[in-house]
Amino acid sequence: MGVSDMRLLLMFGLGLTAWAMYAMTGWTPTFRNGPSSLSASVQGAGLAFSLVPLNTVAFSTIPQRCAAREPGYLICHAMLDRGVGISAVTSLIAVNTQINHASIAAYVTHFNHAFDSPRDS
Repeated sequence: MGVSDMRLLLMFGLGLTAWAMYAMTGWTPTFRNGPSSLSASVQGAGLAFSLVPLNTVAFSTIPQRCAAREPGYLICHAMLDRGVGISAVTSLIAVNTQINHASIAAYVTHFNHAFDSPRDS
């Protein structure tokens, strides 16, 4: 079985992921489902092509006597990172929602007739 250069696979995977992320920057509230499924598929392939070589290289440098413990450390570290990331994103969403609510609510007054019901006219 041939051995491929991990750097090429990693560069290919990062390139696919970067293209998918760039394609997602053009999304608007009116985008169709086709471009989103294409971008999601390309992003999934890019992550597969980048994460597998990274894990392979990371595990190839571990001494044989420590090889049984390292997957547990990797999983623990990944779960800790995800927990911190989810907490940070949830906090940012809550803060930004309050900021947006306050800025929108400043315009909703009794004197602003743009929000009047058509039945009130």
